[in-house]
Amino acid sequence: MSIDRNQPCPCGSGRKYKKCCLPKQQVTAAPVEAGWLRMRRTEGELVERIMALFHRDYGRVAFDLGWDEYTLWTDEAPDAEEWPELEAAFVAWLLFNWEPGRHAARRRRRPDGRVTTATGDALPAVTPARHLMARRGGDLDSYERRWLEEACTQPYTFCQVVAVEPGLRLDLRDLLLKRDVTVQERQASKTLSAGNVIYTKIVSLDGESVMLGCAPIVLPGNRVGMILEARDLILRRRGKPIDLVRRHDVELRDLYLALRREQMDPAPPALTNTDGDPLQMTRLDYELRCTVQQALDALLPLTGEDDAGVFADTFERDEAGALVFASIPWLRPTRPGGSMQNTVLANLDLSEGRLSVQVNSQQRADAAREQIAVRLGDRARFKGAVIESMEQLQATARANARSPEAVKRQQEQEALERSPEARALMEKLARQHWAAWPDKSLPALRGDTPRQAARTPAGRERLEALLLEFAGRIEQTGVPGPDLDALRRDLGLDRELPASSAPALTIADLRHFLPKPGRSTGATLPRVARHLQSIVEVASSVASATPVPTPIPCRRRPGRKPCPGELLAHQDAARGDIHWTCPVCGDVGEIHNWQGTAHDFGDRPNLPPIARISLVTGFQRRPGDEAQLAEIVFAGPNVTRELRCAVLDNRITELEGEYGDARAGSPVQVDRLEIEHESGTTHITILNRAIMLLHGNDEVMRRLHRVCVAVEKGKGGRS
Repeated sequence: MSIDRNQPCPCGSGRKYKKCCLPKQQVTAAPVEAGWLRMRRTEGELVERIMALFHRDYGRVAFDLGWDEYTLWTDEAPDAEEWPELEAAFVAWLLFNWEPGRHAARRRRRPDGRVTTATGDALPAVTPARHLMARRGGDLDSYERRWLEEACTQPYTFCQVVAVEPGLRLDLRDLLLKRDVTVQERQASKTLSAGNVIYTKIVSLDGESVMLGCAPIVLPGNRVGMILEARDLILRRRGKPIDLVRRHDVELRDLYLALRREQMDPAPPALTNTDGDPLQMTRLDYELRCTVQQALDALLPLTGEDDAGVFADTFERDEAGALVFASIPWLRPTRPGGSMQNTVLANLDLSEGRLSVQVNSQQRADAAREQIAVRLGDRARFKGAVIESMEQLQATARANARSPEAVKRQQEQEALERSPEARALMEKLARQHWAAWPDKSLPALRGDTPRQAARTPAGRERLEALLLEFAGRIEQTGVPGPDLDALRRDLGLDRELPASSAPALTIADLRHFLPKPGRSTGATLPRVARHLQSIVEVASSVASATPVPTPIPCRRRPGRKPCPGELLAHQDAARGDIHWTCPVCGDVGEIHNWQGTAHDFGDRPNLPPIARISLVTGFQRRPGDEAQLAEIVFAGPNVTRELRCAVLDNRITELEGEYGDARAGSPVQVDRLEIEHESGTTHITILNRAIMLLHGNDEVMRRLHRVCVAVEKGKGGRS
């Protein structure tokens, strides 16, 4: 709404608009408007000149080669309806980022059926923008040259929206280059909201910043974690961050295209029960060979009740008073302090000669069969299972939703939700949820709680991204959410971390901290090695996906004083790594490649005792030629846990005899395995192992190969 100069100022001062806020707005808006207009005008003029030079010196073949590389050679046609990136994002990438390379090639099928290949060998070796600077640099003024240099230097990056001023500007957080920038943007600032993630290039000149070639697909804030994972992998390498991001343009664009596919064509949600098991409605049918009362007495402990009278409203009796029908639930008590009711694992209907069990997953069906076998034994004979397909469930749900009873229940539910009592209860539950939220382990924070994440820079970054997503969701849906300012104060995000509380992330490969082959396991190791081994032993024995306390003291000395904290450790369920944090000083770290080592105390079956393992390996030019064969032997205490794990996991003791084909190659690769175990000795001969693996798909050969590799890795026992 426009305000007349002589009207009262909307700020409420009582003065006229022209004497109050209008001069301030004109003073602040004029330079911003002028800078933005100059950058956008320069962009339009230069893009037009680069495109003209592109058509002349690069041509249609270059356009096709660039499109193939932009879409990562997926043979997608450049259709603006399917690819809205074609008009802005692709053109900006093509002109300022794409360098024709020898790897770029495009195959075309001619009308006569022949296939021809076009390559970029004859094209200029630089980006079209730099080609313009080289050919027409004399026609450019200093501002245009600086603009082109900035546009060519800046990489495409992922930015999260921090704040929006519709029609004017966006405050962005560059997730890859770890910088905050304010861009002048009119159109995008009208549609984006806090927490959104965009894929764009930022051009900054003379204190002004604009977006160049922003991809039109907006990504949700819950994808920030994946982007930060990719960034951490890229920035581990040596070099300037901006150079590393530009060098990994293909990998980052691959990530954008993958997230884009998820956004444009999302996979249907996986339907699961409260245990996370795939939903599968199943009915188990039994023939009951006892009375209903006897079956009820045997199954009553599954309900958690001592008195069957609790379920008397489901009972049916005959004229003589004998029980002929009963329906009871199988309940699992909720955890102490939990707010949810007991979980119903199954519903059991008992009638004369029949027992019917309804469950909603295969896992619960298996558990129910085990319980019935234990509690009823021969008194219940399993007859079969009936599984209802998802199509049948959906059809039943649709039919039920249109019934008058369902419509009435829906109306009653809506009326109940509008009642003051229901709203008061929902607000109370929401307050309880957000009061406990800072101490809950969250997958978005890699298993840490918000309070733990707030103690480290890496955790704070993920936590701030999560809170931004909350803010955007509240703004878009209008659904009341937490008081984000109070939440930030509670978590300490309004205060800077002390320098001593901001340790670097420690990333360790446990195999680099194990005794070298040939050294005894009791050999002296660096203290840091024993520290990492202790973390693995505790975390693998607990096997928890959420941080658990350990007795391991923290090794850091902030301020040259020993940290008094004891570490929290957990396993990353997705990646298998072990993570640790110190709740006092914020020390954080990851351990990779710990599985199967002597310090893996995970829940495994008892490893078989093995007295001796030998591997005779090499190449034979003719049968009986043993001169070129070497023997690797492990005996007694030298048979490590890794070797026993390999034998157990690959079921090698079940195999005996000769595998492979001597005719597959010459000379013949020979491997002879001999394993002495508690059941005897297993002799295995493998011929041309490498060739059989390369040209075959034999699972037995792969099992044998894994054991041979495990033996070859531990050559300290060679004789």
